Amino acid sequence: MFLPEQWRPFYRIFNLPTDEKVYEIFKCRQWNKRFHMEITTISGQRVQNYEIALLPTIPFKTDGMSITLGAVTMPQTPDLDCTFISDGSHLAIWRHDRTPNLVCDSREKALSLNCSVNPSCGCEPAENRISCACTDLNVTEAFTKEVENRLPARRTWITF
Repeated sequence: MFLPEQWRPFYRIFNLPTDEKVYEIFKCRQWNKRFHMEITTISGQRVQNYEIALLPTIPFKTDGMSITLGAVTMPQTPDLDCTFISDGSHLAIWRHDRTPNLVCDSREKALSLNCSVNPSCGCEPAENRISCACTDLNVTEAFTKEVENRLPARRTWITF
């Protein structure tokens, strides 16, 4: 007597790198406030220009002068609570709600492609094979072509 075995399909989903870049996607839970100032002092005929970075409550001292930044009030800036993406040289806001298909625990693991595949695929059996429809999120294209998300962003009240 011949009994047909139940067909157990096997399939594999894999990703191939499109370039050598490694991208990091991250959130900043806390921001350090640093304020850049240009100061000009005039003493008699002597004019001096300074560019300084002030941190709240930490005094800056020079030429018998002390400058301390007291209370700091920041306007609401929703972009500071966003997710960011960096290639190590440039920074942008990551405005995609999906995670990329290839996720790595570290830069070293990314370079050796020792990563997890997080596919967004729908697979169904089709006679004697599997038919999969996957959506691909091209991180390089999103990072390089969506220039409106590049940082530093300049607004009338803040640059970040």
